[in-house]
Amino acid sequence: MWDCRAVSNVFDSPRPCTEDDHPKRGRYGIIKRSPLGFMTSVELTNNFFAVGRNLKYPKYPIWVIHGDFHYSVLFCDEPRVIKEDPKGDTFYWYTVTAHRGVLLNRQYTVKLDVNQRLSKRSSRIDRNVTVLRDCMQIRWPKAKMSVAAMATERKIRRREDLTDTTTSSSNSFLF
Repeated sequence: MWDCRAVSNVFDSPRPCTEDDHPKRGRYGIIKRSPLGFMTSVELTNNFFAVGRNLKYPKYPIWVIHGDFHYSVLFCDEPRVIKEDPKGDTFYWYTVTAHRGVLLNRQYTVKLDVNQRLSKRSSRIDRNVTVLRDCMQIRWPKAKMSVAAMATERKIRRREDLTDTTTSSSNSFLF
């Protein structure tokens, strides 16, 4: 999807297999730098899984975030964050979750800086936020994100409103 090829791996390609696997076949991943990036928190828990540089350093500052159960999007207006550590830059993170038949569209504004302290995990922190924080920590190890620095805007949309095309978008959201 990222480079118009169907591949089964997210590492940089190609990699030779060991003799235990298939001695004459290579494993294929992402061949060239992608327009969109990809980050996942699985890298923290799995020693054999790593996203390659072609996806961690995309052409544009847009990343798909892989969570435990869904995907979300993170982007920044500042293209220099691709190559440098963020210095007070603002990122925008969009995620959609469902709870009891209601779709929750969540839009977060995230401040990331090399001088901020990384907040500890809390039981009050949404699991999606911890996945985002873990992914950002993998991508920018020196940069820190403060959960308290996040401004949250929640928009709730009912499933019935998704099928009703006559309702205007301003009436279908509950604040």
